[in-house]
Amino acid sequence: MLYLIKIQYHTESSPAPIQVSRVMNIVLLVVCILALNIFLLLLHYYNTRLGIAPFLLTMGALIVLAQVQAGIYIEPTPDLFLFLSSTVLIPSVLAGILVLYVVNGTATARLAINYIILLSITVLFIQTMFRLQLSLPDSGIMGQAGDIMTPVADVRTTLSGLAAFIVDKIGR
Repeated sequence: MLYLIKIQYHTESSPAPIQVSRVMNIVLLVVCILALNIFLLLLHYYNTRLGIAPFLLTMGALIVLAQVQAGIYIEPTPDLFLFLSSTVLIPSVLAGILVLYVVNGTATARLAINYIILLSITVLFIQTMFRLQLSLPDSGIMGQAGDIMTPVADVRTTLSGLAAFIVDKIGR
């Protein structure tokens, strides 16, 4: 039997629609975090059949998406912004590195960290080149999706994260 739930917006006895959307945003955020982590754990579980490459490629894809930093956020309370890249993607990658460290040892975890560093540098370089190309005359983007397809790279944030990775790597 199919049940339809109708959300009744703002009456005297029901919450305001903004509260309902905040709760839905938080629920969707938690579902996304759980889905990504479960997917990474399943990829690692089937490591013996598939190899380590799908696991590392998925973590790399998450890093690329985090690098794009499209500025998508939710606001669960006034003046508290949760950016999806740092709230969903980065914790999943860190959990993946932790799983590699605990199950496969330090060599595989270091390989994943090296992979993340190289991928981050590559994405930053490509974003910078695209922006430089777009700043020249006689160049442009078809359609209206320019800011989504080539977002402004946050060089300071990316370089500080890469510096922390590299310093930690050299320090050992």
